[in-house]
Amino acid sequence: MSKREKEVDIHQLDYLLHEPEESEGCMYLAETHALQGCMAWGQIPEETLKSLVAVAQTIIINEDDANHTT
Repeated sequence: MSKREKEVDIHQLDYLLHEPEESEGCMYLAETHALQGCMAWGQIPEETLKSLVAVAQTIIINEDDANHTT
């Protein structure tokens, strides 16, 4: 993990894991309202939550970068 990466554990996030629906392509959907726009899809719950953590890390890094450039 590089110095820029922020370590995020799924246990640090309040998240919702939605069961697969046909309208969502029969995939699980995970989202957290703590970070606007933070959501991920996956075939199985574990994959979906792992993807959610990756999206959360990206959002946090981008927000951190934006705060340091202003």
